[in-house]
Amino acid sequence: MNHIPFAQLASRIDGELHTGSTLRRLYATDASEYQELPAGVVLPESENDIREVIRFARRNQLGLIPRAAGTSLAGQCVGSGLVVDISKYFTRILSVDTETRQVRVQPGVVRDVNAKDGYWVMVLFERKGHTIYTSPDLKAWEKTGTINGFHECPELFPLAVDPASSKDYAGTSGEPENVKWIMYGAKGRYHIGAFDGKTFKPETKKQIAMYYGDKCYASQTFNNTEKGPDGQPRRIQTMWQGGRFGQISLPVELTLKTTLLGRRVCMLPAKEIKNLYQRTETLDGLVLEPGAANPLEKMKGGLYDIELEVDLSQASQLILNIRGKRLIVDVSKDGLTLRREMKIPGTKKLVLRVVVDHSSQDVYFGEHGLFYSPRMAKPSDDKSLGIEVKGGSVTFSKLRVHPLKSIW
Repeated sequence: MNHIPFAQLASRIDGELHTGSTLRRLYATDASEYQELPAGVVLPESENDIREVIRFARRNQLGLIPRAAGTSLAGQCVGSGLVVDISKYFTRILSVDTETRQVRVQPGVVRDVNAKDGYWVMVLFERKGHTIYTSPDLKAWEKTGTINGFHECPELFPLAVDPASSKDYAGTSGEPENVKWIMYGAKGRYHIGAFDGKTFKPETKKQIAMYYGDKCYASQTFNNTEKGPDGQPRRIQTMWQGGRFGQISLPVELTLKTTLLGRRVCMLPAKEIKNLYQRTETLDGLVLEPGAANPLEKMKGGLYDIELEVDLSQASQLILNIRGKRLIVDVSKDGLTLRREMKIPGTKKLVLRVVVDHSSQDVYFGEHGLFYSPRMAKPSDDKSLGIEVKGGSVTFSKLRVHPLKSIW
């Protein structure tokens, strides 16, 4: 390290500079398994210190490694360059806007661990299921509860019951006082229950399936979004989708609704998908007879967002032909069925949303908390779209096809 003139940097900053082996070893790892000894560690006190560090690194062709809590799970906080730890001195709250509920802080600000009843909650997968831990300082952790029967990728979050939908949101407005907690794992099965901050108590007798079909796995959510009509952030979810042709799924918005199947977590495409609409083909009121010509024959784009609502009381089947694949909804006296395991009892009104990509189809029974993803396949040249009915005529109260632009 003698060839790096650290004395020059030390004379130009008010903060701390450490080049000894002890502290460098402490900063050689983060929350991941990666380890690499840095050239030095800087704890800047001011923005001017940071400017001086950047100038010094540029002159000496030295990499900079910004760091705070060091919680990276992929090694982003370690390296052979100069670690810049802002957690010690950059701890000011710069501004608070109570109207917009926005706070501007320096990157070293952490939650006030001395606040009354303030603590952190963490959910881990451990052998038989999910375990809940709490901590006042992110250092000492206490085990407070365990829910068996889950497999990795845990999530625990609140949702308002029966949110009021609007034309812009897939249901984000609810009753803040009527909130339930959702705990689920990697396989997409979940419990609905109550969480008191330390223990989760399921109110469902068994886990509920969130999605069916080909592999949908390891879904995770986030809610640092703009707020819905009720003032609560939207809960957005993505997941790993498909086998050897795997991809990240379309972002969906989650809500908790009372359905014919009971309370269910419902998902629909995030409203931002509208930014990809090329146009809208509206066929509301269409009467479709068995054996009739395909009303979607002219659709050749290959990428679609399809919305339909139809009463199937007079029909035995509704069939969507999507890029050479058939999606069949069977009608019986008991209700509607898709692929035998997805059943909607007590109704013959179908509310369906289908998003078609080059290699996937996402099928949303948004009013019933069911999601189906057929087996993914290699993209084909077949871009056809069709719809037919068997057993009797039907009238679509809503049938709209939105050809989509590619995101690339």
